[in-house]
Amino acid sequence: MATMTPIITATPGDPPTYSVAMAETFSWIPIQNEVRPLYAQASYITNLKELSSYFEEETGNLLSFNNHSINVNRGWEMDNTMRPMISIQNGSADAESLIEIVEYQIGNNNATQSTLMYEWYEGPLTINGAAVPAWNSLGDIQYRIYQDTHSNGGNTFSAPNGTYMRHSGIIIGRNPEDDEGPVLLKGGSSRNMLTLCIRRLDSNTHLDVWFAFTCKIM
Repeated sequence: MATMTPIITATPGDPPTYSVAMAETFSWIPIQNEVRPLYAQASYITNLKELSSYFEEETGNLLSFNNHSINVNRGWEMDNTMRPMISIQNGSADAESLIEIVEYQIGNNNATQSTLMYEWYEGPLTINGAAVPAWNSLGDIQYRIYQDTHSNGGNTFSAPNGTYMRHSGIIIGRNPEDDEGPVLLKGGSSRNMLTLCIRRLDSNTHLDVWFAFTCKIM
């Protein structure tokens, strides 16, 4: 019967002679036989519990904006029609520029007594109704807050072909604190746009909402 004899001559506990290539070099084991040398490669079983991974979060500049001072003593007024509330895009001409919505918060003035539905769309929307507001700039972040029902009846929208709903959810009181944007915002010629739309589900009575966004420019 053939016998296998390991030829390992150093171990990780012997730093002067151990190298990264040793696992490959000394994993081949000669098999003794009467004809010619044969070699087999050994596998080293690792205890996965002893492994640890380190992930470094990509650096970037954090910038934030909200609507607390846009209207006096009221927020963005909504009703039971799904309306565009805010669009966000990357204004950089650099195709490698990325913007991530790392957190957004939405709350209303009726607390948990009201139920809201929100939808995220990626791509251009056809905006109807009141005049479309201009873009605001914050670094490379461009955002547009649409007119609410208190302002000239508000804006409405339709989604053309090629624009998709990327995420939707329900808010009772406020959304979860760890909500993030559904996709990254790209700069350059491949620029995309995200639009957050919202409506009230439980009543046609107008309701004020406040929002805050924190974005990372990478």
